[in-house]
Amino acid sequence: MFIRLLITDIKRIFTYIPSILISIVIIGGVLFAAAFCSDRLFYDEQEAQPINVGIVMYISSDYGAAAYNMVAGMDSYSSYCSIIEIPDEETGLSMIADGELTAMIVVPDNIISDINNGTNTPIKVVYEPDGTFESYILNEIFVSTSSMLAVSEAAIYTGTKLARNMELSEETVKSINHDLNMLMTEYVLARTDIFETEQIYVTGTYSVTEHYMVTAVILITLLSGVAFMGFMKGNNTALRNKLHIYGINDFLIFLSRLISVFIYLCGITIAGCIAVCIITYASGLNQPVFSLKLVLGLFLTSFCAAILITFIGSISGSHYTACMLLVSAVLIFAYVGGLLVPQNLLPEVIRHIAPYTPLYRLNDLLCGLMFAG
Repeated sequence: MFIRLLITDIKRIFTYIPSILISIVIIGGVLFAAAFCSDRLFYDEQEAQPINVGIVMYISSDYGAAAYNMVAGMDSYSSYCSIIEIPDEETGLSMIADGELTAMIVVPDNIISDINNGTNTPIKVVYEPDGTFESYILNEIFVSTSSMLAVSEAAIYTGTKLARNMELSEETVKSINHDLNMLMTEYVLARTDIFETEQIYVTGTYSVTEHYMVTAVILITLLSGVAFMGFMKGNNTALRNKLHIYGINDFLIFLSRLISVFIYLCGITIAGCIAVCIITYASGLNQPVFSLKLVLGLFLTSFCAAILITFIGSISGSHYTACMLLVSAVLIFAYVGGLLVPQNLLPEVIRHIAPYTPLYRLNDLLCGLMFAG
């Protein structure tokens, strides 16, 4: 008798398919559009501009000319600062005061050869009075470069001593020493990368778009329950009493509803995942990784949603009350769980509660299964 009730409930839900599809299209369209545009809502497209750095350098040696040309033209520094040649220190100080320069570097004559010869000749660096974050970074760059030049000095001495131990001619030793100086200077200054670039998202491990794509799938599954409430409230008292006569108690009625709703919700979550694949593929974004674990994760999402929908539908006195309770519960759980607003942006109290909420766990699970495999 229970099997017949289950089949009947599945057939009854089928009559609500048009309203369910309309609900899914409307809700899904809004949620997926919001998910697709979420990056623009949280981040603007500002582009970092190089800071202006003046350099006072009297080029009177091969080493000095090589150092200036490499510093002024190499990629690693040009992305962070624009090297501007200044005729003298007084002009540079005036430009810093006027805000035209962030910093000025005063390089003594023959600085590179002095470093290579073991002479301690300091470089004078002048910053704007207020001191910006960029100026401190620039200082660290030059400090690290000076340290590397000092280390290269030891390598040059070692190479020169090795050449002499091999009893090479003095002319050959000088040639080797010159070549080592030029090579070390080039490799120290012409570094391709100064900083390691990492992506940091307000939503944590996954990008904002990935987070809200998964959120859209979960919310579509839950909010589609509004269309199921007509089915939930369809059993009148006379029908329930008749079912009781045939040995079908309230628990079996609840179980039949739960299984019926679960079956349809499985189709909705899978359709939502397919929609994510289509959107990410068309947009050139990171695509979901299909696997058995992902399918099981979607089934778990459907089951949790079916429990909530069936429970609210069973305890509510009317169709209107059931719909209001479901929407209110979903929105509250979604907010507290960090689905609507990323956890890092929630008030401190709610931020600590979020990891223990079911929707937070579901979202984190599906993000991992969908985008990390």
